[in-house]
Amino acid sequence: MLLNETLIDHVVACSSVRLRAVLELVRIEHVPPVVLALIAGYFLASREVNYEILITGALVATLAEFSLFALNDYYNIEEDRVNAPWRPLVRGDLAPKEALEIGVASLVLALTIATYLMLRYSMYLQLAVLIVFLSLGHAYNVRVKRVGPVGNFIVATTSSAPLLYGYTLAKVPDVDTLFLLILFYMTATLAMYGREVVKGVMDIEGDYRVGIRTWAIVYGCETAQKIAALCFFTAIALSLIAILYLTSVRAVLAYLPPILLTDAIYARSGLILLKYRLERRELEQIRRRTLLGAGIALIAYLLVGILR
Repeated sequence: MLLNETLIDHVVACSSVRLRAVLELVRIEHVPPVVLALIAGYFLASREVNYEILITGALVATLAEFSLFALNDYYNIEEDRVNAPWRPLVRGDLAPKEALEIGVASLVLALTIATYLMLRYSMYLQLAVLIVFLSLGHAYNVRVKRVGPVGNFIVATTSSAPLLYGYTLAKVPDVDTLFLLILFYMTATLAMYGREVVKGVMDIEGDYRVGIRTWAIVYGCETAQKIAALCFFTAIALSLIAILYLTSVRAVLAYLPPILLTDAIYARSGLILLKYRLERRELEQIRRRTLLGAGIALIAYLLVGILR
Protein backbone atom coordinates (compact mmCIF):
# COMPACT_ATOMS: atom_id res chain seq x y z
CA MET A 1 0.00 0.00 0.00
CA LEU A 2 2.79 2.40 0.96
CA LEU A 3 4.66 1.49 -2.23
CA ASN A 4 1.58 2.27 -4.34
CA GLU A 5 1.12 5.63 -2.65
CA THR A 6 4.79 6.47 -3.21
CA LEU A 7 4.51 5.50 -6.88
CA ILE A 8 1.40 7.63 -7.33
CA ASP A 9 3.10 10.59 -5.67
CA HIS A 10 6.09 10.16 -7.98
CA VAL A 11 3.88 10.05 -11.09
CA VAL A 12 1.97 13.15 -9.97
CA ALA A 13 5.21 15.00 -9.23
CA CYS A 14 6.68 14.06 -12.63
CA SER A 15 3.48 15.15 -14.41
CA SER A 16 3.52 18.45 -12.54
CA VAL A 17 7.14 19.12 -13.51
CA ARG A 18 6.47 18.36 -17.18
CA LEU A 19 3.34 20.50 -17.27
CA ARG A 20 5.23 23.39 -15.75
CA ALA A 21 8.02 22.87 -18.29
CA VAL A 22 5.58 22.93 -21.22
CA LEU A 23 3.94 26.13 -19.93
CA GLU A 24 7.38 27.72 -19.58
CA LEU A 25 8.35 26.54 -23.05
CA VAL A 26 5.38 28.22 -24.74
CA ARG A 27 5.64 31.33 -22.49
CA ILE A 28 2.12 31.02 -21.15
CA GLU A 29 2.49 34.41 -19.44
CA HIS A 30 2.44 36.05 -22.90
CA VAL A 31 -1.11 34.88 -23.63
CA PRO A 32 -2.93 37.79 -21.88
CA PRO A 33 -1.05 40.59 -23.73
CA VAL A 34 -1.39 38.73 -27.04
CA VAL A 35 -5.15 38.41 -26.60
CA LEU A 36 -5.46 41.99 -25.33
CA ALA A 37 -3.59 43.32 -28.38
CA LEU A 38 -5.76 41.25 -30.71
CA ILE A 39 -8.98 42.53 -29.10
CA ALA A 40 -7.69 46.11 -29.28
CA GLY A 41 -6.95 45.70 -32.98
CA TYR A 42 -10.38 44.16 -33.55
CA PHE A 43 -12.24 47.03 -31.87
CA LEU A 44 -10.22 49.57 -33.84
CA ALA A 45 -11.59 47.89 -36.96
CA SER A 46 -15.18 47.23 -35.92
CA ARG A 47 -17.72 48.05 -33.23
CA GLU A 48 -19.78 44.99 -34.08
CA VAL A 49 -18.53 41.92 -32.26
CA ASN A 50 -18.65 38.45 -33.78
CA TYR A 51 -17.65 36.35 -30.79
CA GLU A 52 -16.94 33.22 -32.83
CA ILE A 53 -14.45 35.09 -34.98
CA LEU A 54 -12.90 36.93 -32.04
CA ILE A 55 -12.45 33.83 -29.88
CA THR A 56 -11.22 31.72 -32.80
CA GLY A 57 -8.79 34.45 -33.82
CA ALA A 58 -7.47 34.67 -30.27
CA LEU A 59 -6.86 30.91 -30.34
CA VAL A 60 -4.97 31.24 -33.63
CA ALA A 61 -2.76 34.03 -32.28
CA THR A 62 -2.07 32.07 -29.09
CA LEU A 63 -1.10 28.92 -30.97
CA ALA A 64 1.11 30.96 -33.31
CA GLU A 65 2.93 32.40 -30.28
CA PHE A 66 3.28 28.90 -28.78
CA SER A 67 4.88 27.71 -32.01
CA LEU A 68 7.36 30.58 -32.20
CA PHE A 69 8.42 30.27 -28.57
CA ALA A 70 8.74 26.48 -28.55
CA LEU A 71 10.84 26.43 -31.72
CA ASN A 72 12.89 29.35 -30.46
CA ASP A 73 13.96 27.25 -27.49
CA TYR A 74 14.60 24.28 -29.77
CA TYR A 75 16.98 26.24 -32.04
CA ASN A 76 18.38 28.39 -29.24
CA ILE A 77 19.43 25.76 -26.71
CA GLU A 78 23.19 26.41 -26.92
CA GLU A 79 22.80 30.13 -26.29
CA ASP A 80 20.35 29.43 -23.46
CA ARG A 81 22.98 27.30 -21.70
CA VAL A 82 24.77 30.61 -21.04
CA ASN A 83 22.06 33.30 -21.05
CA ALA A 84 19.06 31.37 -19.70
CA PRO A 85 20.11 28.16 -17.91
CA TRP A 86 16.69 28.04 -16.25
CA ARG A 87 14.90 27.30 -19.54
CA PRO A 88 13.17 23.87 -19.57
CA LEU A 89 15.29 22.33 -22.33
CA VAL A 90 18.52 23.34 -20.63
CA ARG A 91 17.26 22.02 -17.28
CA GLY A 92 16.37 18.73 -18.94
CA ASP A 93 12.69 18.85 -17.96
CA LEU A 94 11.80 18.51 -21.64
CA ALA A 95 13.73 16.92 -24.51
CA PRO A 96 14.51 19.02 -27.61
CA LYS A 97 12.42 16.59 -29.66
CA GLU A 98 9.40 17.36 -27.48
CA ALA A 99 9.88 21.10 -27.98
CA LEU A 100 10.04 20.50 -31.74
CA GLU A 101 6.84 18.45 -31.65
CA ILE A 102 5.01 21.09 -29.60
CA GLY A 103 6.21 23.86 -31.90
CA VAL A 104 5.23 22.07 -35.12
CA ALA A 105 1.85 20.93 -33.72
CA SER A 106 1.02 24.49 -32.61
CA LEU A 107 2.02 25.83 -36.03
CA VAL A 108 -0.14 23.33 -37.89
CA LEU A 109 -3.12 23.98 -35.61
CA ALA A 110 -2.81 27.77 -35.98
CA LEU A 111 -2.72 27.55 -39.79
CA THR A 112 -5.57 25.02 -39.86
CA ILE A 113 -7.87 27.16 -37.72
CA ALA A 114 -6.98 30.30 -39.68
CA THR A 115 -7.81 28.45 -42.88
CA TYR A 116 -11.19 27.54 -41.36
CA LEU A 117 -11.83 31.25 -40.72
CA MET A 118 -10.89 32.02 -44.31
CA LEU A 119 -13.22 29.39 -45.75
CA ARG A 120 -16.14 30.12 -43.43
CA TYR A 121 -16.04 33.93 -43.55
CA SER A 122 -13.99 34.66 -46.72
CA MET A 123 -11.35 36.29 -44.51
CA TYR A 124 -8.28 35.97 -46.71
CA LEU A 125 -6.33 38.86 -45.26
CA GLN A 126 -6.11 37.39 -41.75
CA LEU A 127 -4.55 34.20 -43.13
CA ALA A 128 -2.09 36.19 -45.23
CA VAL A 129 -1.04 38.32 -42.24
CA LEU A 130 -0.64 35.19 -40.10
CA ILE A 131 1.55 33.48 -42.73
CA VAL A 132 3.75 36.56 -43.16
CA PHE A 133 4.45 36.96 -39.45
CA LEU A 134 4.88 33.23 -38.84
CA SER A 135 7.38 33.13 -41.70
CA LEU A 136 9.30 36.05 -40.22
CA GLY A 137 9.26 34.52 -36.75
CA HIS A 138 10.49 31.13 -37.87
CA ALA A 139 13.13 32.71 -40.13
CA TYR A 140 14.38 34.47 -37.00
CA ASN A 141 14.48 31.22 -35.05
CA VAL A 142 16.34 29.28 -37.74
CA ARG A 143 18.86 31.78 -39.10
CA VAL A 144 18.17 35.53 -38.98
CA LYS A 145 18.71 35.84 -35.22
CA ARG A 146 22.46 35.78 -35.81
CA VAL A 147 22.17 39.16 -37.55
CA GLY A 148 21.28 40.99 -34.36
CA PRO A 149 19.70 44.27 -35.59
CA VAL A 150 17.62 42.44 -38.23
CA GLY A 151 16.64 39.80 -35.69
CA ASN A 152 15.63 42.53 -33.24
CA PHE A 153 13.41 44.04 -35.92
CA ILE A 154 11.68 40.73 -36.60
CA VAL A 155 11.02 40.13 -32.91
CA ALA A 156 9.64 43.66 -32.54
CA THR A 157 7.33 43.39 -35.56
CA THR A 158 6.05 39.93 -34.68
CA SER A 159 5.51 40.88 -31.02
CA SER A 160 3.23 43.70 -32.15
CA ALA A 161 1.55 41.60 -34.85
CA PRO A 162 -1.57 40.68 -32.78
CA LEU A 163 -2.69 44.31 -33.18
CA LEU A 164 -2.67 43.94 -36.96
CA TYR A 165 -4.10 40.44 -36.88
CA GLY A 166 -6.98 41.58 -34.69
CA TYR A 167 -7.77 44.32 -37.21
CA THR A 168 -7.97 41.79 -40.05
CA LEU A 169 -10.54 39.73 -38.13
CA ALA A 170 -13.25 42.33 -38.74
CA LYS A 171 -15.50 41.41 -41.67
CA VAL A 172 -15.65 45.04 -42.82
CA PRO A 173 -12.78 47.00 -41.20
CA ASP A 174 -13.28 50.72 -40.59
CA VAL A 175 -10.70 52.26 -42.93
CA ASP A 176 -10.95 55.58 -41.08
CA THR A 177 -9.04 54.05 -38.17
CA LEU A 178 -6.36 52.39 -40.30
CA PHE A 179 -3.82 55.19 -39.88
CA LEU A 180 -4.39 55.19 -36.12
CA LEU A 181 -3.81 51.44 -36.08
CA ILE A 182 -0.56 51.93 -37.99
CA LEU A 183 0.55 54.58 -35.48
CA PHE A 184 -0.18 52.24 -32.57
CA TYR A 185 1.63 49.41 -34.34
CA MET A 186 4.69 51.54 -35.05
CA THR A 187 4.73 52.77 -31.44
CA ALA A 188 4.56 49.23 -30.08
CA THR A 189 7.18 47.99 -32.55
CA LEU A 190 9.67 50.73 -31.65
CA ALA A 191 9.19 50.06 -27.94
CA MET A 192 9.72 46.32 -28.50
CA TYR A 193 12.79 47.00 -30.63
CA GLY A 194 14.29 49.01 -27.79
CA ARG A 195 13.58 46.17 -25.37
CA GLU A 196 15.30 43.70 -27.70
CA VAL A 197 18.39 45.92 -27.92
CA VAL A 198 18.47 45.99 -24.11
CA LYS A 199 18.24 42.20 -24.11
CA GLY A 200 21.25 42.10 -26.44
CA VAL A 201 23.25 44.04 -23.86
CA MET A 202 22.12 41.62 -21.15
CA ASP A 203 22.98 38.53 -23.21
CA ILE A 204 26.26 39.76 -24.65
CA GLU A 205 28.31 36.84 -23.29
CA GLY A 206 26.08 34.09 -24.65
CA ASP A 207 25.49 35.90 -27.94
CA TYR A 208 29.24 36.28 -28.47
CA ARG A 209 29.83 32.57 -27.87
CA VAL A 210 27.31 31.48 -30.51
CA GLY A 211 28.16 34.20 -33.05
CA ILE A 212 25.15 36.51 -32.82
CA ARG A 213 26.13 40.00 -33.98
CA THR A 214 23.99 42.28 -31.80
CA TRP A 215 24.28 46.04 -31.45
CA ALA A 216 26.10 45.50 -28.15
CA ILE A 217 28.68 43.14 -29.66
CA VAL A 218 29.35 45.15 -32.83
CA TYR A 219 29.20 48.71 -31.44
CA GLY A 220 29.56 48.27 -27.68
CA CYS A 221 27.14 48.29 -24.77
CA GLU A 222 26.99 52.07 -24.32
CA THR A 223 26.05 52.62 -27.98
CA ALA A 224 23.45 49.85 -27.75
CA GLN A 225 21.92 51.47 -24.67
CA LYS A 226 21.70 54.79 -26.55
CA ILE A 227 19.95 53.08 -29.47
CA ALA A 228 17.45 51.49 -27.08
CA ALA A 229 16.81 54.86 -25.43
CA LEU A 230 16.26 56.49 -28.85
CA CYS A 231 13.68 53.82 -29.67
CA PHE A 232 11.87 54.50 -26.39
CA PHE A 233 11.83 58.27 -26.93
CA THR A 234 10.60 57.90 -30.52
CA ALA A 235 7.83 55.56 -29.35
CA ILE A 236 6.79 58.21 -26.81
CA ALA A 237 6.61 60.83 -29.57
CA LEU A 238 4.44 58.60 -31.76
CA SER A 239 2.12 57.82 -28.85
CA LEU A 240 1.52 61.56 -28.39
CA ILE A 241 1.06 62.21 -32.12
CA ALA A 242 -1.71 59.60 -32.07
CA ILE A 243 -3.79 61.96 -29.92
CA LEU A 244 -4.27 64.17 -32.98
CA TYR A 245 -6.08 61.34 -34.75
CA LEU A 246 -8.56 60.47 -32.01
CA THR A 247 -12.03 61.44 -33.18
CA SER A 248 -13.91 61.89 -29.90
CA VAL A 249 -13.32 63.66 -26.60
CA ARG A 250 -14.11 60.53 -24.60
CA ALA A 251 -11.50 58.57 -26.56
CA VAL A 252 -8.91 61.25 -25.77
CA LEU A 253 -9.85 61.26 -22.08
CA ALA A 254 -9.64 57.46 -21.93
CA TYR A 255 -6.37 57.31 -23.88
CA LEU A 256 -4.40 59.95 -22.00
CA PRO A 257 -4.06 58.46 -18.48
CA PRO A 258 -2.72 55.01 -19.47
CA ILE A 259 -0.57 56.30 -22.32
CA LEU A 260 1.01 59.04 -20.19
CA LEU A 261 1.81 56.44 -17.54
CA THR A 262 3.38 54.26 -20.23
CA ASP A 263 5.36 57.22 -21.58
CA ALA A 264 6.62 58.03 -18.08
CA ILE A 265 7.88 54.45 -17.69
CA TYR A 266 9.65 54.53 -21.04
CA ALA A 267 11.05 58.02 -20.50
CA ARG A 268 12.56 57.03 -17.15
CA SER A 269 14.01 53.86 -18.66
CA GLY A 270 15.48 55.79 -21.58
CA LEU A 271 17.12 58.36 -19.31
CA ILE A 272 18.66 55.61 -17.16
CA LEU A 273 20.04 53.92 -20.28
CA LEU A 274 21.65 57.20 -21.40
CA LYS A 275 23.25 58.02 -18.04
CA TYR A 276 24.76 54.78 -16.85
CA ARG A 277 26.56 51.65 -18.03
CA LEU A 278 24.17 49.17 -16.50
CA GLU A 279 24.66 45.71 -15.05
CA ARG A 280 22.54 42.73 -16.04
CA ARG A 281 20.27 43.05 -13.00
CA GLU A 282 19.53 46.70 -13.79
CA LEU A 283 18.87 45.92 -17.44
CA GLU A 284 16.48 43.18 -16.40
CA GLN A 285 14.60 45.72 -14.27
CA ILE A 286 14.27 47.99 -17.32
CA ARG A 287 12.97 45.06 -19.36
CA ARG A 288 10.35 44.31 -16.72
CA ARG A 289 9.26 47.92 -16.33
CA THR A 290 8.95 48.47 -20.07
CA LEU A 291 6.99 45.23 -20.46
CA LEU A 292 4.55 46.59 -17.88
CA GLY A 293 4.43 49.83 -19.85
CA ALA A 294 3.64 47.93 -23.04
CA GLY A 295 0.74 46.20 -21.29
CA ILE A 296 -0.65 49.52 -20.07
CA ALA A 297 -0.38 50.89 -23.61
CA LEU A 298 -2.48 47.99 -24.89
CA ILE A 299 -5.19 49.00 -22.44
CA ALA A 300 -5.04 52.51 -23.91
CA TYR A 301 -5.41 51.13 -27.45
CA LEU A 302 -8.37 48.97 -26.38
CA LEU A 303 -10.13 51.93 -24.75
CA VAL A 304 -9.69 53.96 -27.93
CA GLY A 305 -11.14 51.12 -29.98
CA ILE A 306 -14.19 50.86 -27.74
CA LEU A 307 -14.81 54.59 -27.26
CA ARG A 308 -13.79 56.06 -30.64
